Amino acid sequence: MKVSIIENDSGRVVKSYVINLPDTHHTPSDDEYYSNAWQCAVEDGTVDEEDSSAYSFSLTPVSVYKPAL
Repeated sequence: MKVSIIENDSGRVVKSYVINLPDTHHTPSDDEYYSNAWQCAVEDGTVDEEDSSAYSFSLTPVSVYKPAL
């Protein structure tokens, strides 16, 4: 899933991440994707961890093409 982090004031996408969550016998929630993307953005310095209310998120499915063997 592609998760885009959007700055609320400007509507600008500040960063997008492709998040692949392991199959843990349930369908991952949107919040799980958001949390993983937020943590990536904090770790790479894109966002301030204490300022999460200044951002929103958008999810876009990403198809993974696997060629037939």
